[in-house]
Amino acid sequence: DYCWGHPYLPPRMYFKVHAEMLRYLHQNGCRYYFGENENYDAKEGPKVFAIMKLAWDINTDLEKYLDDWYRYAVGEKAAPYLKRYYEFWEKYYAGPATKTPWFASRSATYMTFGDISHSFGLKPGDLKQTRTMMENVVILAATPDEKIRAKHLMRHFEYMESLLKIYGSEYIAI
Repeated sequence: DYCWGHPYLPPRMYFKVHAEMLRYLHQNGCRYYFGENENYDAKEGPKVFAIMKLAWDINTDLEKYLDDWYRYAVGEKAAPYLKRYYEFWEKYYAGPATKTPWFASRSATYMTFGDISHSFGLKPGDLKQTRTMMENVVILAATPDEKIRAKHLMRHFEYMESLLKIYGSEYIAI
């Protein structure tokens, strides 16, 4: 499995689909899983942890696990905003991204790396909306460790936001 989110600019999230795939494989006798993800970093949030948790216990309540991850990462008050942030990207890749030229490569062994058109499903205002979510994460993180993690996640967001703006991703019609 190529579960990594690089070189995609927004976090490439698909928790529900991935859980469904792993459960299907398990139900059909699969007991070994290899997910290549050499480029793991904070941009990917809880994705790799969720995959590992499902590999360990296929019956894991994924929603509860993710809620716990968000809370442990950035604290009780900031967690709902971080959850909304990753849910935004999960919905993006399941919806608007499927209308982009990049998605046309879905039947290939590898989807087209380096094709910036994966971001052309964004609409004006999407980056502002996701920025507000991340700003709330930073503001509401409470403990020193939560604040450090929130700031690290924000740095990833700011880098991504800058690149998406350079490419005009919100303004290129798909």
